[in-house]
Amino acid sequence: MDKLIEKAKTVLATGLGFGYLPIAPGSWGSAFMAVACWWLLDLPLFFYLLLLIVVLFFGLWSVRYVDEYFSSSTTKSHDNKKIVVDEWIGTMLTMLPLYYFHKSWLVIAIGFFLFRAMDTAKFGLAKFFDDYRSHWGVMLDDFFAGLHAGVIFFLALWIASQVSWLEFIF
Repeated sequence: MDKLIEKAKTVLATGLGFGYLPIAPGSWGSAFMAVACWWLLDLPLFFYLLLLIVVLFFGLWSVRYVDEYFSSSTTKSHDNKKIVVDEWIGTMLTMLPLYYFHKSWLVIAIGFFLFRAMDTAKFGLAKFFDDYRSHWGVMLDDFFAGLHAGVIFFLALWIASQVSWLEFIF
């Protein structure tokens, strides 16, 4: 039973295996979640937020084990690139404004790239938690990068909705 639980933790932490892709696994994990958000955003907001909380807590549960496992088997001491469940949280948070604005593939792609930029830039609380060496740090740096991206995304969508010549995009 312990082996099954360890496998489940690994599958979740690696974002259903996207973390094993050799080039930019974090971007692939985020892209997967951005596409999944196309359908998840059809859920009522309450259930979307509930799912976000469930992914956050199961992510913490899985990353606690997997971060130690990957760190012991590689030269990287923390937040191995194979762990992408944290990108799922950040992407889900970034897409939250789409409950209030028109959803399109272009807008989802913009949200995806905005989150990846915020995840790379790491400022504010995202930077603070990026330096925090535990499973909390692994998850919360992307949580706050997603929160930062979500606020900027909301403001950009609101401004675009107020400018008549941008309405065709959004």
